[in-house]
Amino acid sequence: MSFPSLKAFLAGGFALALGAASAAAAGPTPAPSAPAAPAATAAPPAPSAAALAYGATILNDVGMKPSLDRIVPGMLAELQREVLSTRPELKEPLAAAVEKVEPEFLKSEEEILSSSAKFLGETMTEDELKQVAAFYESPLGKKFEGVQTELAARIATVAASWRQQLSTVMLARVHEEMKKSGHDF
Repeated sequence: MSFPSLKAFLAGGFALALGAASAAAAGPTPAPSAPAAPAATAAPPAPSAAALAYGATILNDVGMKPSLDRIVPGMLAELQREVLSTRPELKEPLAAAVEKVEPEFLKSEEEILSSSAKFLGETMTEDELKQVAAFYESPLGKKFEGVQTELAARIATVAASWRQQLSTVMLARVHEEMKKSGHDF
């Protein structure tokens, strides 16, 4: 989401909350005499070819495509390990079968990428997508891209530690509250 869109989203949410608060302060409103017809929702316009291309570029730049590229081979390797752990004699025919079906599963990755690029094209304008793609293709965008993996690893490490600490404290607190109400576990 671009910053202007985020600002618009937040401003819209604030206006909605402010409107609800004003309505609540004004008191109950009379019921309408007839039920209102549901608003017709129009399908978003189909994204242009350029918007789809920018979306695909962004998905590649943010690492979605490279991440997806590892899923099928990883799953097939795991399948091989599982089968070979109980049937080691199947090593060669299993490898041949996996090699034969892998392209079929790799093709399904394109559906995810196309669907995701289409979603971007439907939720952002072509110009916004062009700007985002330009950022990721710029030297600053490439630098940011380069630190994303390390950043994600650091966040994962910190989050794992936080989660472990939180689970211990959470268990103790819930146990304490349960004891207050005469229950123990």
